[in-house]
Amino acid sequence: NTGTDYVAQIITKDLGSVSGIVGQRMGSGTLFTGKFVLNVANPPASAQFGIPFTAKPKSFSAEIKYTAGTPYQDGKGNVLDKTDQADIYVILENREDPNAIKRIATGWYRTGTTTGVNLQNINVALTYGTLNATFPDYQKPGNGIYGNSNDKPTHIIVVFASSADGILYEGGVNSTLFVNNFELKY
Repeated sequence: NTGTDYVAQIITKDLGSVSGIVGQRMGSGTLFTGKFVLNVANPPASAQFGIPFTAKPKSFSAEIKYTAGTPYQDGKGNVLDKTDQADIYVILENREDPNAIKRIATGWYRTGTTTGVNLQNINVALTYGTLNATFPDYQKPGNGIYGNSNDKPTHIIVVFASSADGILYEGGVNSTLFVNNFELKY
């Protein structure tokens, strides 16, 4: 906090050996649109991403700073030869058919440790429609269903995560993401 300006600090934590027994030792810090409803039978499904939204932004921006923590561990606490990365993304979906959710637009930013002491500006364009082979697989919808730029979004997902593979209960101990001044641009 500097004056009246607040910055979000998002941290990945080692949840300890008891959590490691069930493969959930690493807890990625995550700030997202949606709600959290504990699903004991399927813990990764507890985060229900997205809120109603109908606009069509062209891009998003934010100020960020990221430090990848060490060691990088899996859900059992095994140290892996990987370096953590932060994930920041905006996804627009059409959920009119809950059995065939369409990805309308994707804006994704993944980064390792940033340099300097100050927050850095990022600007990320939203790609409407199908993501071609130049986009990494992690950015593509799991169900493979895309909409196009003429389709109306019904929901927006915004995610800031201190560990890109946090859904797998992996991450660097104390990986830290700072986020300020998130903005959708039209």
